Amino acid sequence: MHTLSTVGHVQWKSCEESFAYDDGKTGTSHLHHHKCKAAGVTTAISLFFTEKKPQVSSTIKGNLTTACVKCCAKDIQPFDVVCDDGFLNAADELIAIGAKYGSISARTGIAHPTTVSRRLSEVANELREVAMPEI
Repeated sequence: MHTLSTVGHVQWKSCEESFAYDDGKTGTSHLHHHKCKAAGVTTAISLFFTEKKPQVSSTIKGNLTTACVKCCAKDIQPFDVVCDDGFLNAADELIAIGAKYGSISARTGIAHPTTVSRRLSEVANELREVAMPEI
């Protein structure tokens, strides 16, 4: 019995060198040994996958919404405050701390207002140093 084989050609994109292959005899496995003169670019496997964002249940979202309503009502703040960058940055930090350490009381983790006011000048100086080269 005679088997037909296809003789073909392939060309490397990076160096444009052509090679013949016979799918009945060698296939293309010998091409793995090609030492291309052009430096190959390796793509991280993580770039082929989309980042999966965790889904928040409607119960958790409802509890968080209720907490935001109570916060705005107690402190007489506009509801838009929950969309402000400052609030969202603080919320992100609190969520990250909770993910790392588990459930802790905010009263033990959040600094006293005096400590916050003292830290203001340090943060302002840090932000100025970052902004100066851009000016």
